[in-house]
Amino acid sequence: MKDFQGLLRLLERQPAWRDALRAALLGGEFADLPRLVRELVRAQRATNRQIHALAKAQSAAGERLDGVEQALARLTAAQARTEEELRALVREVASTQQDVAGLKQDVTGLKQDVTDLKQDVAGLKQDVAGLKQDMAGVKQDVAGLKQDVTGLKQDVAGLKQDMAGVKQDVAGLKQDVAGLKGTDLERTYRERAAQYFQAILRRIRVVDHQHLADLLDDAVDAGRITPQEKDQVLQSDVAVVGRRDGEQAYLLAEVSSVVDREDVERARSRASVLERATGMPVIAAAAGRQATAGAREEARASGVWLVLDGRAEPPG
Repeated sequence: MKDFQGLLRLLERQPAWRDALRAALLGGEFADLPRLVRELVRAQRATNRQIHALAKAQSAAGERLDGVEQALARLTAAQARTEEELRALVREVASTQQDVAGLKQDVTGLKQDVTDLKQDVAGLKQDVAGLKQDMAGVKQDVAGLKQDVTGLKQDVAGLKQDMAGVKQDVAGLKQDVAGLKGTDLERTYRERAAQYFQAILRRIRVVDHQHLADLLDDAVDAGRITPQEKDQVLQSDVAVVGRRDGEQAYLLAEVSSVVDREDVERARSRASVLERATGMPVIAAAAGRQATAGAREEARASGVWLVLDGRAEPPG
């Protein structure tokens, strides 16, 4: 027993001896056993892989079969739709045949219309030919009218020149008439001063132009007015002297057919100059046939009398 234990310990220390002893006891087939086991394991693993691949192939085949079934279902549905579309196409063909029949009838009618149009065009051509002949005559008439118009234009141009001369003559006559009317109206107010201004002054006497000039010259010499102011007063239309409220006073009047604001302003300005020249009260008046609204407003504001058609209107 001790020798056996010693043998085991010796074999553990000498692996080569152990392998030689195993080979001697079991033979060569036992030595190949590990290799055979490894080959068996590899074969088993390869078999397992083949089985796995076969299972995957079977699954894929199942999926392809499902796809084939689905495709078959879609094909069946498509065939049904195709049959329905074919039936619809048949109906459309039938309708198209009816439309073609109708179009043939329309074409027949159009041919007849074209024939009628050709006849109408032929008639129109004849009418156009007649119109061309008429137009030739009209052109000749127009040419004659153009010549007549040219002559008329020349006559009108001459008339315009004559009218321009007449207008100038009329304008000159208007100015002359206006001047005559103004002069006549001024003379009327001077000649009838006692009548027209009696509501303003009493014991009225028209101031002679030379006497007025002497009064103004004395004022210029005394330095109360300027020569220009003297000239303004001498341009007054009417100058009178009389008594108002028991005192002597002068009145200067601007005379115009239609009294306007400027007439009122001149009357006020010239009366103010004469008042400084004489040292006496001077009343300003604007006389005529009628007065503008501006003249009335200015008269009220500046204290100027209005004498219209012989009727005196006090300021304010």
